[in-house]
Amino acid sequence: MRSLCLFAAAAATAAVGAVGADEADDSGQQQRQRNQSNVRRKLSPSQVDRHMAPVHRLLQVDNNADIQGVDIFEFSQIFESDVEEEFGVKESPQRARNLWNDYAVWDYAVAADAETRYLLGVDGVELSDVLYSYLICSSVPNESARERKEDIFRVLELNVGNFEVDIRLDFIYEDVVRALQVAINEEDRTCFVGSMRASVVAVIVGLDNVKVLPLNTWSKMRQGVVVELLKRAYPEEFEDSMSSTASDNLMDQGTSVSESDAAQGSGVVDEDGLTQIEEDDKPGVWLDTDGSGEETVIDDDLDSTAKVDGSDSSLELVMCPGVPIEELGRLGTKIKDFMTRTTDGGKSFVASQTPYADMTDAQLNDLPARVRFWKKVFDAGINSQDGCESTVDRLVTTVTEAVNPGDSVGVSISMTSVATGDDYNTDVACVLGLMFGVTLLPQVCSMELTKKTNAFNDQAGSIVQTGGNGKAASNAKPFWDAGLTGNGQVVAVSDTGLDFDHCHFWDAQPGWTPNGRTDTTRRKVVQYVPFVDALDEQSGHGTHVAGTIAGRVARQGQQESEGQADGVARDAKIAFIDCSAGGSGLSIPGDKNTLLNTGVEAGARIHSASWGATLNPYRYDTMARDVDAYLAGNWDMLMIVAAGNSGRGDKARTLGSPATAKNVLAVGAGQSAGNDLTVSQRGADYMADFSSQGPTSDGRIAPQVIGPGQSIPSSNAIPSETGECEPNVLPQRGRGTSEGITYKAGTSMATPAVAGAAALVRQYFVEGYYPGGSRNSGDPIDPSGTLVKAVLINSGQTMIGKDNGGSVTQSSMYDSVQGFGRVSLLDSLRLQGRNRIATRVVDRITVPDGNRRGYQVLINSTVCTGEDLRVSLVWADPPGASGCVRCLVNDLDLTVVNQATGETFHPNGRTSKDDLNNVERVIVPSNKLLSGDSWMATVTAANLDRDEQQFSLAMSGCISFDGSGDIGLRKPGAANSIGSWLAATVAMLSSAYFLLSETGQFF
Repeated sequence: MRSLCLFAAAAATAAVGAVGADEADDSGQQQRQRNQSNVRRKLSPSQVDRHMAPVHRLLQVDNNADIQGVDIFEFSQIFESDVEEEFGVKESPQRARNLWNDYAVWDYAVAADAETRYLLGVDGVELSDVLYSYLICSSVPNESARERKEDIFRVLELNVGNFEVDIRLDFIYEDVVRALQVAINEEDRTCFVGSMRASVVAVIVGLDNVKVLPLNTWSKMRQGVVVELLKRAYPEEFEDSMSSTASDNLMDQGTSVSESDAAQGSGVVDEDGLTQIEEDDKPGVWLDTDGSGEETVIDDDLDSTAKVDGSDSSLELVMCPGVPIEELGRLGTKIKDFMTRTTDGGKSFVASQTPYADMTDAQLNDLPARVRFWKKVFDAGINSQDGCESTVDRLVTTVTEAVNPGDSVGVSISMTSVATGDDYNTDVACVLGLMFGVTLLPQVCSMELTKKTNAFNDQAGSIVQTGGNGKAASNAKPFWDAGLTGNGQVVAVSDTGLDFDHCHFWDAQPGWTPNGRTDTTRRKVVQYVPFVDALDEQSGHGTHVAGTIAGRVARQGQQESEGQADGVARDAKIAFIDCSAGGSGLSIPGDKNTLLNTGVEAGARIHSASWGATLNPYRYDTMARDVDAYLAGNWDMLMIVAAGNSGRGDKARTLGSPATAKNVLAVGAGQSAGNDLTVSQRGADYMADFSSQGPTSDGRIAPQVIGPGQSIPSSNAIPSETGECEPNVLPQRGRGTSEGITYKAGTSMATPAVAGAAALVRQYFVEGYYPGGSRNSGDPIDPSGTLVKAVLINSGQTMIGKDNGGSVTQSSMYDSVQGFGRVSLLDSLRLQGRNRIATRVVDRITVPDGNRRGYQVLINSTVCTGEDLRVSLVWADPPGASGCVRCLVNDLDLTVVNQATGETFHPNGRTSKDDLNNVERVIVPSNKLLSGDSWMATVTAANLDRDEQQFSLAMSGCISFDGSGDIGLRKPGAANSIGSWLAATVAMLSSAYFLLSETGQFF
């Protein structure tokens, strides 16, 4: 991550640009090499006219429909935004549609003008200024996203000779077509977002079944961003549901629009299209921060008398796919120019970039209320006498490098300080103007408002091993008994800090320095990255979390002994990144490589994150996108994330981010068992009342699994002491603190319990417990993160419901409360002498677009009886677009079919395919299974945006399997071995799986 101070001296800005170029990765170097053939060449006016002729035809009134293909109502089905409010759909749907279409023509004309000036050699116009952002939707029937993308390339390939400028085909493919990002991928439609010249768009619109739309300012703003900023700027007004004060604060700055345009009625700024914020919509975090052990709610919103803290919130920009990486060095200059430049008439350049810039008040009054609101914003800020230069000088940008080559780059903009007194309202208006201004930049595809993320075991270890469901003795830990205690595993943790001289982590061996370096010889903490500092606070959140994962007593930091609150994977080690921002706040690195690479050098392949942002609840935002991008490019890693603690009162869609990401494992909280329970609690079959609920904004299942998270005893940080440890007697049941142990509640506590279980799963494969259920019964395997996730998903057991303290809300499998159920390793992994099920897994297998892979499963009553057949499919899906309405990019489908009767089971409790989730599970009930039956589990690549997709599969039940048909299982340390690749290929060809074409032919 690089922090760039915006708007310093020109020399400083130039230096930043040079650093950005030097730090570019190989993909950036390759891009520049490709661009050598696209070096700017000044054309004559006649050449420009010929080159731009197709563009000019589109701008003729009779042809405008070709660039108005995606209307406002269809757009709302693709992205979450406020466009319907902005364009006044409720006031007049037809006027909204007409305005939307007018803006499409306006924006395309602006792009055409930029390309014309670039081709004529006008100074100051760069290639990136020509690459405007577009939404391209293809509905070519019976094609996948990959094929629809190839259609676009083919039409460009056929027409490239008609361009007056030299554009190489490899540039078009790599930087235009391949860079297109999927916005929505359905069977009958795929929409992409990308950056390209207006002249290239003029060719694409000639394709049948293809529609194009230039992205306008409001289509780039994610839903609720304006409301949220006003809410944070004027919390008293929103808290009291006052109708007009927030708007009037801007009106007081002076405006040419009538005061009657201010909000009316009971809704906050309602007449201006700003939706009322209900008091109970305020986000919160469940966390014990005062050391009392009480389960008290901590409101993570601003104090009711507070104003915006510039360091607390930021604007998050997502650069469009295809924007040159070297463009980032000029971003600060561009934003300053947009925000401070004036026209010849002395008005703001930003305000001039709208079709209504020169309208009279009477003309403006015929426009939607939200449009009038922006006029007020401009008059109070960038068009005011003092302008916004002072505000701009206090802005700071942080550039987040692409997680993987080809991914979109992110940029955060925050303020170093906020003005007071009369200047406060000017700052608010200027920040609103900044929101509008940055979305005018052609390089920007999406903008949202974020804020600081917040931090959101005695019995826990037993529950995740056995499910706490009566299949094992009370508090039994059969995986520990079998030697699976996390030994050899490292779990990365990002949290508030770690009291590393607590007896659960203390290592008396000299030489320890929390400086980010890796030392695998340490007893517990092998790496400590002081991203913020190198300590935890009193009764700190991070220390408790780490203790639940891997805490183990070593008094005096030497000899280990049995503890009363040992972690779930008590012999695992910890790699920690300290992200404390004080209280319940966290300062999470914007660069997800910095965050998720913690511990990788030490061998960490599990990352536990008991935190989340609740500013954009249940939505797929930039953080979710960035996490997905990392995990899609790093299959070995599994990130386990807390769902959040805003579900009290059965409140749906209260998930935090990144729990809304597709490739994480989102964890909800259940109650504990035995001595952890208070008198009023019911036990491990019940959800905790505070646990956040799904689904995500696009309907995906979350939380996905449940771990014990209510009344959990673990490590208590006491920074002023060295060697604090467990008392002789645990604190009062379910609450309280005693010496080095404290009880806490939250999905923050459930997440590390599941992370510890994940460490046991990894050890199971690495130490050869697979498939026989005992150490060295098979070859060592290096499991992918998706395989570990599949095993945990496969283990999920049904919970009864949510305990609301006196009443129970019933819940069922796959709903928005429990997802796939409570983790129970004993129901997913064979463990010799402890259960009788057989386990079969498939890992790192690819399926080409439009093809299938099938796995035969034979039921065998001599293995066991009475167990369901479980099959779970997981894949790391490419990142979606921030604000997506349907976020799945690559659609795989799982079916399990009785080969004799044809009876078919679809995943996730459905009666047909699932095209929303990248986690699919089929459970065939035991009463449907007869010994000798043959079942076929089939994975179909139904709709991909690339050539193939890798996946993992976990199966368990009373099945015949001795490990001889394993597919794609990699030995530890063999990631880059050609020999192991050949061996895996031979095994793949000789084993009992097959590849089917859509016609069902073998080949």
